Amino acid sequence: MKGATLTVPGNLLLFGEYAVLEQGGLGLACAVAPHVRTRLEPASRFSVEGRLGARSIGWRPGDDSDDRELLHKVGQFLVEQLAARGVDLPAFETRVLIDSSEFMGTSGNKRGFGSSAAATVALCTTACALAGIEDEETQFELAVGAHRFAQGGRGSGYDVAASFFGGIGLLRGGERPEYERLQLGWLPELSLLEMGTPASTAHALSRYAAWKAGHTDEAVRFLQKSNSLISALIRSSSWEEAKPYVGELTDLGRRLGRQIDIPAEPDDGDESGLCKAVGAGAELFLCLDDDRSRTDTIPVEIDWEGCTWR
Repeated sequence: MKGATLTVPGNLLLFGEYAVLEQGGLGLACAVAPHVRTRLEPASRFSVEGRLGARSIGWRPGDDSDDRELLHKVGQFLVEQLAARGVDLPAFETRVLIDSSEFMGTSGNKRGFGSSAAATVALCTTACALAGIEDEETQFELAVGAHRFAQGGRGSGYDVAASFFGGIGLLRGGERPEYERLQLGWLPELSLLEMGTPASTAHALSRYAAWKAGHTDEAVRFLQKSNSLISALIRSSSWEEAKPYVGELTDLGRRLGRQIDIPAEPDDGDESGLCKAVGAGAELFLCLDDDRSRTDTIPVEIDWEGCTWR
């Protein structure tokens, strides 16, 4: 394994925001560039170094100096989980370099492509490779568990699934999320529009949870409607057939955004159902109108391989 390189794509949730948090909630996700790039080097003891632009974060087993950092939390989780499987992770004389710099924008902010999930997949997959755990389902289960642990127990797992398995997939949310790769050949080229400031996912999830607690029946109707529309979307045989469902899903997300006070509509006043918020908040918008003439969009490069050793 020494000298090997692991490449892990970023991720986007195209449809199903908030619904994927629920048991049986459906979401359509995809793996995209940019990538986390991980390299293994021989060392006197096991350690992890994470790089995000000019920032560097180091961690070694037993180092709990800053357990707010993602890699600290993921590392702690892996040490405990692998020990339960009879594997002593700290015994591996390996230095793991995890570089997430591609996820940084020119302004110095993260670009909103799921870098934390991709970095978690990178460290978990690397630890499993060192431990000789080749089963993909076990690797995926550990990555979902690690990412949730790092986020205080929350998370649908769509981001981990997309980064791990690659391509475009249908996620079914729950304690053990499931991801089914799809071939939607009719889907037009995807592009993104960056607007506003990066959204706090934790804040958005808290707002949704508070709304759900006080609007139980409405929350059930939201989930049912979202699942119905996504099911119809993936059964479509052409873009023309799918367009109305995209519009309804966009409207559904915008209405929920207004109810929980997390805006989900572009601040340029575009009311098109083909320019929808990606995930929670109004940071990134997915543009699906193939007649759109905007020049400020960013093409989306889908990664069909997913988590790959090279």
